[in-house]
Amino acid sequence: MKAYAQNPTLPGGYYNSVALSGSGQYQALAQRAESDDTTCPTQAALLTSCDFGRTWTTRLSGQNFV
Repeated sequence: MKAYAQNPTLPGGYYNSVALSGSGQYQALAQRAESDDTTCPTQAALLTSCDFGRTWTTRLSGQNFV
């Protein structure tokens, strides 16, 4: 089992879903703009990383993931 540490370069916010490849190299996050459950879901974003979470790219923003 591989252990993962919190990455301080992650964009701030509330993450609804996280997905990792088996090695951890590829990662995807569904992010809500605010840190509570009252935030309108149309503010959600999808971010990906291909370098073990060192850098993040916003693939979609202003989405409704409901």
